[in-house]
Amino acid sequence: MPDLFVLGTETSSIPTSVDVGRLSSESPLDHFRFCCNLLNDARHPTDVSKIIRFYEMAMADPMGKNYQPSMAALALIARLMGKNHENITPQLFPSNAPMGTIGARRQADRLLPVPIARRLVQMWDELGLLKSAEDARNWLCSVGHSRYLFFREGDFKDLEVCAFDSRSNGMDAHLGIARIATEPVDACLTISGWNTGLGVMRFHSVEIPSFGPHRFPLSDLNGFGIAQIGAHRAEIAADPELLSLNGWTRCYGHKDIWMQVQARATIQGADVNVRWVGIEPQTSGPFFMVFYVKADSCQLEDGTQIQPRSMQKYEGTSQKIILNQSVQIECSEMLNMQVIPLAGSGCFWNSTFLVAFEFTSSQNQASYLFRIL
Repeated sequence: MPDLFVLGTETSSIPTSVDVGRLSSESPLDHFRFCCNLLNDARHPTDVSKIIRFYEMAMADPMGKNYQPSMAALALIARLMGKNHENITPQLFPSNAPMGTIGARRQADRLLPVPIARRLVQMWDELGLLKSAEDARNWLCSVGHSRYLFFREGDFKDLEVCAFDSRSNGMDAHLGIARIATEPVDACLTISGWNTGLGVMRFHSVEIPSFGPHRFPLSDLNGFGIAQIGAHRAEIAADPELLSLNGWTRCYGHKDIWMQVQARATIQGADVNVRWVGIEPQTSGPFFMVFYVKADSCQLEDGTQIQPRSMQKYEGTSQKIILNQSVQIECSEMLNMQVIPLAGSGCFWNSTFLVAFEFTSSQNQASYLFRIL
């Protein structure tokens, strides 16, 4: 999957030679990436004629006239170059509105919703499409509040410019997203993503910026997260005091493995129940449920203290974990558990701890309780 559409990072200058025939043949996202590179150059042009030539090439491709992200980028390029450009009619929100040409596309070719929503807010504002930009902001506020949601490890840091963090509840049945926002608990859960987690949870000063399935080894983040854009008959409920999400999703690290997720969040805490189908020791190896944690302190039930940025780690039978003396994590099953200290800045969603529970074909389900003490 092209990096830009999960990263949201600044793109480099356009190449000196472009295989125009590949702009949309590989993926609509390749076309958008090309347009974003071109837009960056158009803001500080050194060769206007080359930018106009590439703009016309991009417009000649069908993606230039029916793919919402590319359309917005090309409209901005036309404005910067003083060219006439037909008006565009944004139609991205709600999330099940068309994002491009109608027809089947591989799931890997679909945009992750929060990164592209943030990018489109910026472009539509600049184009004066204020109502569409406001609709996107409202969608982000209701379900996509966190800068971590739908972002792969290390890719979130470049999108701080759009910070939507309102205290609102919301849901999106098409994508399988539900959010509850209260004073002690702020949680957003999803069963959609691509190499991304199942959601974000905050309990006072303790945050779970990402969590989800992970294949062995834990150091390989290409084995983390889920692989599904769009919910499969998800059951979702969200109101001011209760959030619940029940549905199935695939594992990114091994797409033959599926997991059922039943999650709830209330003002007292949250619980996440998972059940796996397809773990085969001969083909998939060990599989984990992992929680990335941002907390200042971590104490195990037996009294062991684990400090962030230290060399100390725990590996053994699962036991209760107390974070910041205010939040307790408890697993319902006696699984092999690892608690690994992390750097806390610049990687792994800025987490200070990784908590991992190992599953096998014979131990294929567990519940996790997050309780405010």
